[in-house]
Amino acid sequence: MMKTLAQGVTRFNTVFGMLLRFFRRTLLQYGVLRTKAVRWALVGLAAVWLSFACVIVFVFTKPIDAQKDMWPFMVDMSWVSSIPWVIGAFLAVKLLFSKADGALRVVSHLPVTSIMRKLAIKACEACVVLCVILVSALAVVTSVIAHDGFPAVGLVATHIALPVLVLYAALCLAWDLVARFMHIIGLGKFSGLVGLCATSALLVQYAVSMMQLSLDVQKHWVQNDGNVLWITVVGDLTQKYGALPIAAASIGVIIGLVALDMVVAPPQYCGQADYLPLRLPSVGHSDIAMFASYVVRSKDTFLETLLSLACAILLCLHKDASWALYPVCMVTFTGLSQFAEGIPRVWSVHRQSAVHTYICLIVSQIIVYTLIWAAIALIILPWGTLGTMDYIYSYLGVAAGTVLCTTLGILFPMTKNNPLAAIIGFASLALIGILLVCGIGILNLKGTWLVVAGIAIFIAMIFYSVFGIQTHQRSVRHGSC
Repeated sequence: MMKTLAQGVTRFNTVFGMLLRFFRRTLLQYGVLRTKAVRWALVGLAAVWLSFACVIVFVFTKPIDAQKDMWPFMVDMSWVSSIPWVIGAFLAVKLLFSKADGALRVVSHLPVTSIMRKLAIKACEACVVLCVILVSALAVVTSVIAHDGFPAVGLVATHIALPVLVLYAALCLAWDLVARFMHIIGLGKFSGLVGLCATSALLVQYAVSMMQLSLDVQKHWVQNDGNVLWITVVGDLTQKYGALPIAAASIGVIIGLVALDMVVAPPQYCGQADYLPLRLPSVGHSDIAMFASYVVRSKDTFLETLLSLACAILLCLHKDASWALYPVCMVTFTGLSQFAEGIPRVWSVHRQSAVHTYICLIVSQIIVYTLIWAAIALIILPWGTLGTMDYIYSYLGVAAGTVLCTTLGILFPMTKNNPLAAIIGFASLALIGILLVCGIGILNLKGTWLVVAGIAIFIAMIFYSVFGIQTHQRSVRHGSC
């Protein structure tokens, strides 16, 4: 028994290590992360920001240090605000890992069981999601432990860590139940699409009801009636029965969910087509038409369009029609992979300058996204017309998202559909954006100066995008790619 278990652990470590090496090598081979100075600079910026956030939260929560009974309430409120991060991170990871065919093909041919392959892939996904949750809750967790000492570790574990793991395991099980059902009815190729739509609907539903849930938690603590609230069930049961039995029960639930997930998950790896079989007769008419054909045929564009439409309709049904067009900004995520996967190699060797390539990338996306934006705007008309500024702001969001995602796709190219490149790109963008906002706040930039700062940032993104294309083309022409 122990020998079999040891062999299983060894095989898992082999598969998991191979996946990590694949992601690391493709991540560091291209883009700005090839430079060690850039990697250390990003790590340094992240450390500075996290330290600053921990200090701010520590100072903010210091007045309630004397009221020890308030800490469970503070941690419960942090958990309620962490739920959309869990669902959002899960959704983003599933969307990005759906394109990780390169990594999936590597492990699909290894002489190990399908359960071992699924465990390794799910471990990679879980590492990304849990890292996102850890970063989002780090400031509150650090503050609680700094104020309350060692007893706060149990408080954080039972009110945040264990609920996060239970929710993540439940999401994985629900996802694979959908996949199993779609395989049973012969529509396995569409299981990812159905899962993405269902998860997006769940995220929107929670975002709409999050304010009411926060009020329910506050009312629950004010009344102190001893009841168990469903959203804070683990923390409430801990207050009633103690940390150890509830922690043991939670771990048992997590193990049960993971085991059931392994049983119901589809048995084999099924390769996914990256492009839709569409005939576009105008592809050869111009360079922009060739680039636009990638955006139109890309599976990402199709998935993101359906997700945007589902979120828009859901917002309309919740009487939030004024926000219904903003989910269209999700379609710009196709720009993350267009540079790495949508440009033929021969183009980089023989074709036009980097500036011309960048113009083709941006214009082709803007044309396609404008048509999608207009189509969704027409679909939601029965729920009422939006204000003029809603149309303007949502379209500007699409245009800005195009530039941002294209820049990220150039600086952090998704070579061989490596999903970690996009994740690290978004994390770097969020980090730099937060620092820029803090800098603007410290400098108190307003009016004209704020516009000048925005234009400068926009020009910098274009400059670094063109420079990245130029560097890539030079490396291709010299055969280093």
